[in-house]
Amino acid sequence: MLFDHLSSAPVFVADHIGAVSVAAGVTLLAVTMLAFARPRAALHPMPDLPVLSPFATVVFDGTRIGSANDAAMALSLMPQMDVVECVAVFDLEEPEPLFSALQRLVTDGVAFSVESASRAGHVMRFDGNLSGLRAVLSVRDVTARVRREEALARRIADDSRASRALSEAVEAVPVLAWRMDEKGTQTWTNTAERADRLSLIADLQTALKEKAITPGDPPTRITLTQHPSHEPTWYEVTAHPDRGDGALFVARSMNDVMRAEQALSRFLETLTETFAHLPIGLAIFDADRTLGLFNPALSDHIGLEPAWLAGRPTLRAFLDQLRERRIIPEQTDFKGWREQFTSMERAAEEERYCEIWHLPNGQALRVTGRPHPQGALAFLFEDITTAIGLEQKYSGALAMRETALERMPAQIAIFDASGMQVMSTFAEDADAPPMGVHTSAKVWATRFGSAPAWDRMVRFATDGVADRAPRHDNIVTHSGAIARLDLAPLPEGGTMVCLTERNAAPLSLRKSPPAQRAVAPVLKRIADDALALSAGADVTLMIKDIPTGDIQVAQPVQLRAIAANLTLTALARSTAGATLTLDIMVADGVLGLSFTGLIGPVGSDEAPGVSETILNRFVRDVNGMIEMTPAIAGTNGRIRVRLPLTRAEVMARPEPRALND
Repeated sequence: MLFDHLSSAPVFVADHIGAVSVAAGVTLLAVTMLAFARPRAALHPMPDLPVLSPFATVVFDGTRIGSANDAAMALSLMPQMDVVECVAVFDLEEPEPLFSALQRLVTDGVAFSVESASRAGHVMRFDGNLSGLRAVLSVRDVTARVRREEALARRIADDSRASRALSEAVEAVPVLAWRMDEKGTQTWTNTAERADRLSLIADLQTALKEKAITPGDPPTRITLTQHPSHEPTWYEVTAHPDRGDGALFVARSMNDVMRAEQALSRFLETLTETFAHLPIGLAIFDADRTLGLFNPALSDHIGLEPAWLAGRPTLRAFLDQLRERRIIPEQTDFKGWREQFTSMERAAEEERYCEIWHLPNGQALRVTGRPHPQGALAFLFEDITTAIGLEQKYSGALAMRETALERMPAQIAIFDASGMQVMSTFAEDADAPPMGVHTSAKVWATRFGSAPAWDRMVRFATDGVADRAPRHDNIVTHSGAIARLDLAPLPEGGTMVCLTERNAAPLSLRKSPPAQRAVAPVLKRIADDALALSAGADVTLMIKDIPTGDIQVAQPVQLRAIAANLTLTALARSTAGATLTLDIMVADGVLGLSFTGLIGPVGSDEAPGVSETILNRFVRDVNGMIEMTPAIAGTNGRIRVRLPLTRAEVMARPEPRALND
């Protein structure tokens, strides 16, 4: 009955309480010495402690076990074991606390409760108490509970460290954060120890109330002015819903952002004012192809209302308006125009869109497309009407001067400071490449006759003397006539040579138009000009066989001018690194000049555009024809002109000559 009772609850009984005496002290000392002196093998060690269910209970009779329940006997706790043997059974890592407590229990009746770990890793709880006059020891395995408590303690410690780290991080971030409950009372802040921050939070909270900001609203910018003489400070405050009806507020400084925005605004104002004074029209389209920026010159050049441009039209709508106003070059059909529009946008993105648009009112615009960061496109509209007019005026004046020089009784040649021939009206020089003064002297001496005057001409043109006086000499020609050779200095070291035959026909009797010349030398010079012009370009020029024969041409210089502008146009339209082939054909009194290769539909810089315009004008003047076929999908393109060689319209015009002819 006693053990049944003990197995259901920890009951501690003492049989009697002995009086403390000298004999008891001597007995305790002897037992203690015996415990530490006895070999460990006699103490019945427990290698693997089983789980106790529910308790192992022993009742002491004096200092020895009087009785034990089944659970205690399963642990080798046998009757007649003394205190030392009883403690040794559990093989504790630190047996001294249990031994001392159990000794006081059986001798003095002092109750105890001790937890200790065995060497096998189990944690046991020992409860000692008195029940009546007997000492009772109850043992149970609390390993699982201790492990749970240890794990919980470690988790609490980890959470505490994480909480401290999070708290330190929140306090260190450069933002203000605070929590308000449903009553509007501040319950937490990440800067609780700084009075200036608390005051700032109070100011922000007041501003939020004035703006009626509620949790869930978008971020709100708030401006605070601490002192009238100080600059305002800006904050962006966000209110998040919190537990219950509370709210969590987060505020970050926007001072740097606002200063950057103000600087950007000032920069844009300066940029806009600068663009407003530019003579070139500017239109910038963003990545969505919406007009984002334009200047007044754009409206002046293309005639679109500024109010309509301020509505931020798309690039497609912008070009549609230009087409309706007949500003953009018209295509043969609407589909073709759309394809042209697509190629225009793609070409602008690749930094190769440049065309000259001729307006019905006679105005000429150079349109250039350039890509910008983040996918934007910029189009520049430059009025080059004046430039083209000057070019045409210059070409006309040059042609008039050359014609006037050719109609003079004298033959004239001009040399630069190095002695190279710049221009000549001598018949021997028309089909020859530019010569030096030494070569010219030999050629003229062969035609007119040898004379010391030719050597003096060479010295006059090459001696480098700054102050030269004009001089003249007489030459006796092969026919016995006397010709006058005049030498005159020109600016920058140049020299003009004028040869007048005394029996030359007067101006009114000279032939008009000039005598025709064989076409073969002219074609050879056209090919040489093309090679010279292509020398500085990133293309390779191939020339097919040059035709030969006795066909005559009335104006070789004008044909050379057309060929030169055709070459510049082909070079401008060709792809970098491409190979161009020049084909020269003569048939049925028609000269055909064609360039074949990767020739695109647009030019690449401003010079080719002007050259193309001049080419169109010259070809129209001689009743010629231009054919252009751009390269598509890797196939070669072609640009060709067809010019009449003997038509009356050509022969009747005065023949211009180039400076380097």
